[in-house]
Amino acid sequence: MSIPQESLTKRKNKGAQILHWWQGIEQASIELGLDFNYLFHADISDCYPSVYTHSIAWALHTKELAKEKRRDKSLIGNRIDDRIQDMQHGQTNGIPQGSVLVDLIAELVLGYADLQLSNRLTAEKIQNFQILRYRDDYRIFVNDSQTGELILKTLTEVLLDLGLKLNVSKTTGAEAVIKSAIKKDKRQWMQTSQKARNLQEHLLLIHHHGTDCPNAGSLIGPLNIYYKRLSPLKRVRNPIQLISITIDIGYNSPKCFPICAAIISKLLSMLLTPREKLETINRIRKKLAQFPHNGHLEIWLQRITFHFDPTLSYRENLCGLIQGKKVDLWNSSWITDSRLQAKIDPNVIFNRSRLIALRPIVPHNEVDLFKY
Repeated sequence: MSIPQESLTKRKNKGAQILHWWQGIEQASIELGLDFNYLFHADISDCYPSVYTHSIAWALHTKELAKEKRRDKSLIGNRIDDRIQDMQHGQTNGIPQGSVLVDLIAELVLGYADLQLSNRLTAEKIQNFQILRYRDDYRIFVNDSQTGELILKTLTEVLLDLGLKLNVSKTTGAEAVIKSAIKKDKRQWMQTSQKARNLQEHLLLIHHHGTDCPNAGSLIGPLNIYYKRLSPLKRVRNPIQLISITIDIGYNSPKCFPICAAIISKLLSMLLTPREKLETINRIRKKLAQFPHNGHLEIWLQRITFHFDPTLSYRENLCGLIQGKKVDLWNSSWITDSRLQAKIDPNVIFNRSRLIALRPIVPHNEVDLFKY
C-alpha cells in the first residue's frame, strides 16, 4: 500500500497519495474491526537515515546471493547500492529523502522485510492476524493481545537484521480497533468541531460517545437521528466500514443493538451482490459470537439475516423456533394438566406469516422506543 502513487485525474500526485492512504489504510482498518478485537501500532525509528544500503541488493536478489556476489556489477541491486553510497561519501547507512524514486527503493527494502516477517510468522505457526503497512507505519490486527505481542517481537527481530528498529514512543499495545483506526489528531478535531460532514464522521462521533459512556441510553437518540439520515439514501460510500462501526457500537452497548440492527439492515441492502451480503453477515455473526450471553443480540441478528439466508442457525432458543426446532423456552415439567401444557407451547408465540411479511430493512417504528 506504500508504493508511490501517480494521479490519473487532475488531482496532484500528493493528493493521490493521501487519498490512497485514506482508502487503503484508514478505511481498511475500520473494516477489519469486523474481524479483529485489537490493533497494535508500530513505527520504524528514523527509517530513511537508518536503511542499510546493502539491503537493497538483499531485497532484489536475496541476502545469500547478494553477499556471495557483492562485487558483481551485473546485479542491479549492487549498482543501486553503489550509486547511493556515492551520494553519501561512501556511507552504507541511510538513503536520501524527498524523491519518489528513493521512496520506491525504500519500499523494496521494506517489502523484503515484509516477506521475512511473513516467513517467520508462518514458521512459528502464528495465525488469525492481519498486518497493514504504509511506508514505515505498521498496523497489526489480532484477536488476543499475546499474539500481537509475539508479532511485534518478531517484527523487531526482522528489522534489526536490516539495521532498523521500532520507535518505542510510537509503538502501542492492544487497543480497540475502531477507535485507534483513526489517527488521534483527526479524532480530536472531529470531537472538538462536532461537525459531521459525512455519514462516516457522523457515526464516528456517536461511536466516540459510546466509548466514553458504554451502554448509555443517551446513545439511542443519536442513533435514531442517524438512521433517519440514512433511510432515504439508495447508495452510500464505504457501507462495510459503516457496518463495522455500527457493530462495534452495538457490541459495546447492547442496549442500543435494536437500532444498530436497523442501521445494519439498511447498510446491508446497499451492498452490491448477494455474495458480498452473505460474507458480511458471516463476519458479523463471527464477531458477535464472542459476546457472552448474547441471546438478545442473536434475536435481532436473526431478524436482519433471515431474508438473506433463513437457514442460518443461532444458539438462542427463541431463534430455534424460527428454524422449526423443538425448544423448551421455560421449564414446565412440573405442570401435569395437558390442557395447560398446550397453552404454554412455545410454538404458539411464533407467527410464521408475520415473519414472512417482514421486510429485509428494519423500519424505524420497529425499533423506536418512543413510539410505544
